[in-house]
Amino acid sequence: MESLKQVFLGLEFQPCNDSRMEGGYQKVALYEQEGSWMHAAVQMANGRWCSKMGRGPVIEHQSPQSLSGGIYGEPSTYMRRATGVMD
Repeated sequence: MESLKQVFLGLEFQPCNDSRMEGGYQKVALYEQEGSWMHAAVQMANGRWCSKMGRGPVIEHQSPQSLSGGIYGEPSTYMRRATGVMD
């Protein structure tokens, strides 16, 4: 999981406390299972989240918890960056 956090730090994301929408920020949720990262989801401007499902489609979901469990693990880390960074 630490290696994935480092990737997002390199993309100007910083750790934050939760998945609530914050004006001026883009958020990501990082999912883990037994200490290994499994998935990442990004919050869109409308407050919903999107995920790329492997070779499948990009889907929208209401919250990071919508994908909890199973092969995706649990959302365990939230990060944010100011909007407009690296656009």
